[in-house]
Amino acid sequence: MALSSKILKQFQNVECLQFHKWSDEVMLAKDSLVDLPGFEMLAHLELGKVTGEILVALLLRTPYLKTLVFDELLRLDEEPLNYDGVPDCFLTTLQVVKFGYLDGSEYQLSFAKFVIENAVALKMMSFRPSWELRNSNLEEVKEKLYSFKKCCSFLSLEFS
Repeated sequence: MALSSKILKQFQNVECLQFHKWSDEVMLAKDSLVDLPGFEMLAHLELGKVTGEILVALLLRTPYLKTLVFDELLRLDEEPLNYDGVPDCFLTTLQVVKFGYLDGSEYQLSFAKFVIENAVALKMMSFRPSWELRNSNLEEVKEKLYSFKKCCSFLSLEFS
């Protein structure tokens, strides 16, 4: 069992987890995703830089998550994100997603679309556009985000 999985098992019964600065020894690896525990009580999750695969794996194990915050969605592989299923929290409790650094890549937009189209209780999704995006095609990216079919009519998209 990977060190990261052993550490995370100690936090199975908490309501809030914050991992902003993971060291190389603790960073989740692909092979440790199988051993991730379920987080039945977790309502608030904050992450620093995270890959889409790890983020989806965590979401699938947090059925009652209400708030998700992450600094940056990383792409390590050329493969697109695999959305095998919609996390339970999308169908019941997820209300706030704070999407950190947004560069407008198709990979990041794909994840945002997945959330917008599937999170039925989502009230607010915020984005922090990168400097490069602010100086180039932010309006184009906003249009793409607004064009996604929203799962709920009261969803607010915010840009800071």
